[in-house]
Amino acid sequence: MSSIFTQVRQKEVPGHVLYQDAQVFSILTIGPHAPGHLLVIPVEEYADVLAIPDETYIHLFRIAKGMMIATKSLYNPPRVALMIAGLEVEHAHIHVFSLFQNEALDHNAILSVSPAALLEEATKIKAYIDGHPLV
Repeated sequence: MSSIFTQVRQKEVPGHVLYQDAQVFSILTIGPHAPGHLLVIPVEEYADVLAIPDETYIHLFRIAKGMMIATKSLYNPPRVALMIAGLEVEHAHIHVFSLFQNEALDHNAILSVSPAALLEEATKIKAYIDGHPLV
């Protein structure tokens, strides 16, 4: 069975796809640490980041860097966090989010966000990407 991320990408379940190409895609997380918290994910499902082939791995991080630039531009945080955890879903992914304080790195400190607020964040990020290509 496909991961929840793949199901979002394929529009089988609700979600916000921010970017996609043949190798990777990006979605807004439903458990954000900060507004605009997103995930960068390989299209092919790998349980562990270490299993990703080098070409895809490099592209994954190139897109993650572009998403970090978008996050910095849109939210103006002191830092942008990049985190690989991946215990919740067995589909390797990178978290990208604004970091205003180190306590935000705690997965137990996620924000409660309405579907309307997620749509607003997704719209903002997609508009930025449309004007600033990631690659």
